[in-house]
Amino acid sequence: MTQAEELEKQFKDIDFTCVMSCFSLIRFVSDHMESLPVPIIHQMFENNDIPCVLVPLLEYKPWLRKNSKGDMEKYEDNKWSEILPHEKGRVTKIEAQIWLTIYNMFMTSDVNRKYEITNFRKQNLLRLRKFMTEVLLDQLPMLSGMHRALEEMSLMGEGATSSSNAFIVQALPEIRVKIMKGKNW
Repeated sequence: MTQAEELEKQFKDIDFTCVMSCFSLIRFVSDHMESLPVPIIHQMFENNDIPCVLVPLLEYKPWLRKNSKGDMEKYEDNKWSEILPHEKGRVTKIEAQIWLTIYNMFMTSDVNRKYEITNFRKQNLLRLRKFMTEVLLDQLPMLSGMHRALEEMSLMGEGATSSSNAFIVQALPEIRVKIMKGKNW
């Protein structure tokens, strides 16, 4: 490899590690959803739509890959390791973090009332049902309530989704605004 290729590989590795670490951070934030200020919840749900972002990640599973020998590897504890035969079907730590984040955001009653379930969001969340097997529910039993809620949501008609028109006042720090505009702060 040339130096430029080596640096590019290191950049991609660092970027991947940062992204995988962010899943844990988002999960820890989601553990305290009920005590977060409304603007932060609004930012997470309306501006970033974190539940809808996490669903495709569960489909794609970037924490799993095939190595050069054709064996499956998982990314855990900041390194790639081979999946042993007795580990097949086991949920990785990162995948569990994502499931728990969606669970916290979807099943918290206070937050659930603030998250408007549009038809797009409903269809996106319903994509989770195909992954909710007995193997997953045995490893993460709290997801059985979410599985039931998704099944109930699938039975709801098109017009039965919730609608809210909340007025949110959000304070943006001046420094962030100036940084985003590229001004000298």
